[in-house]
Amino acid sequence: MKQFDKTLYQPCRLATISHLVRCGGEERLMSIGAAIGVRAPLLSTHARLLADAGYIEIRKSFVERRARTVLVLTPRGRQAFADHKAALSAMLVTGDTAAKPQRAIAGRAHADRP
Repeated sequence: MKQFDKTLYQPCRLATISHLVRCGGEERLMSIGAAIGVRAPLLSTHARLLADAGYIEIRKSFVERRARTVLVLTPRGRQAFADHKAALSAMLVTGDTAAKPQRAIAGRAHADRP
């Protein structure tokens, strides 16, 4: 089973990547924020983390003297999203989680106590 992506595990980052996938891979920061219900300063922080992971590119420009920030999904980001989604789907469909074996071991250890 594929593992959860620790970068995408955070809800704001997952929503950002998910929105980029749905809208074709490129969108203005302000539009993404409005769509997922997150304000620009918080979204900018999470966008920087996604960019550091190589999942998006941040493109800044000026249009009519106004700053415009566009987030662009990279192939690596698209693959990471697909893998994360597959891991979630597998867990939901099969009930297969990494925590199950740990609980079983902990249960046995508890049962073995005198």
